[in-house]
Amino acid sequence: MKYYNPATQTEAIPGIHDVTSATKKTDMPAEAQEWFTRPARDGYEWKCLNGKWPEEVPIEPAPAATRRQSACAAIDHAAGNARSHFATSSAFIESEYQRAYDTAVAWINSGYQGDAPKPVKSDAEAYGRNEQEAAQYIKATGDYWFAALDDIRDIRLKGKQAVKASPDDADFMAIAQPFIDRLEALQPHQ
Repeated sequence: MKYYNPATQTEAIPGIHDVTSATKKTDMPAEAQEWFTRPARDGYEWKCLNGKWPEEVPIEPAPAATRRQSACAAIDHAAGNARSHFATSSAFIESEYQRAYDTAVAWINSGYQGDAPKPVKSDAEAYGRNEQEAAQYIKATGDYWFAALDDIRDIRLKGKQAVKASPDDADFMAIAQPFIDRLEALQPHQ
């Protein structure tokens, strides 16, 4: 049996180039190995099938569950990036913001009774505000941040549901992309 070498436009000669048992690049004769370094067309890869010279074959898509999970992870990643635009991504900062918000709202709701909570006092001292202004600023900032979180959550959940509800042969990243684009477009007001 003869095998044609498209690189040299010659035939491989059995016994000199034994390609009948070749299944991967290192099993191929040197002149066939260079085909594995050439870029294949989009959606294709070079494979050596049945001991033949390398052929461009379609890349087998990953299983639907894996592709679906990757699309959902991309949406989650975009949501995480969007959240970081509205608050820092440093550890415990969100907890600090939440605590400042909770204490400021509680103090506002009490009619400013008693001393201002420490997070409110810290804000007032740091930014040269009176304590009531600081409490109002903390509340307004928190309300804005929570509204942004609600928007991010809405987009994230709807995007993931669209991916999960799609048939197995769907292009899950194409379904996820509009939701990712919306998340990437979210920016805080200056």
